[in-house]
Amino acid sequence: EAGDTAIFLPGEYPGSIAPEKSGVVDAPITYRSAEPLAAVLKAAEGANAIAPRDRSYITIEDFRVDPDGVGGWIDANNCDHLTIRNCVMRDSAYTANIADSEQIRLMGNTFVKDRVSGNMWRLLRCSYVVIEGNELARVGHSPMQITTSRNVVVRANCFRNPWGRNYEFWASGKLLVEGNIITRARDSGFSADSRAKNLYIDSIFRYNRVFGNLHTPLNSGSY
Repeated sequence: EAGDTAIFLPGEYPGSIAPEKSGVVDAPITYRSAEPLAAVLKAAEGANAIAPRDRSYITIEDFRVDPDGVGGWIDANNCDHLTIRNCVMRDSAYTANIADSEQIRLMGNTFVKDRVSGNMWRLLRCSYVVIEGNELARVGHSPMQITTSRNVVVRANCFRNPWGRNYEFWASGKLLVEGNIITRARDSGFSADSRAKNLYIDSIFRYNRVFGNLHTPLNSGSY
């Protein structure tokens, strides 16, 4: 129910977190590992460990998400006020996806897909998004795709992907991209090339530290 917190004791948990109800303002539903990273979410083949649909005010925190290369991390659609923080996610078979959602927060997480092909994260048609304090590494194409989204803050993240490019921001408006580390992009894996894509509308890119890349780290071509 709204306002409840589900505490997961240390151990491995198969299946998916797929809430049947929503929280409300000032009373979210929270799913939390009792000890940071000690509860491990294991998604089955073809499934995602976190799978909210049409839900609001959901918080997921302190988990390790490790589907051993047979399942995925998250597939969320038509959600609002969804927060994922302080999690470590590794070894996913699929692209993590949040679509048609608003008021999304990805904060303080580590994302490492450990796959030399495909993408790691995709945000599609989302608005009012904060992506802050995350580490994104090791995927063969792009760790983060933000496509046709609006009002997005990308702040204080470390993009460090020696297997491809560091991100792709496509046709999105009112982005604030600041204070990030953008490093180690390399034309390898199945990346096609390692050029980050910076296609913004009415956006700001400032105060980022860009160094140690082995191809074009900041590309803003026409598509």
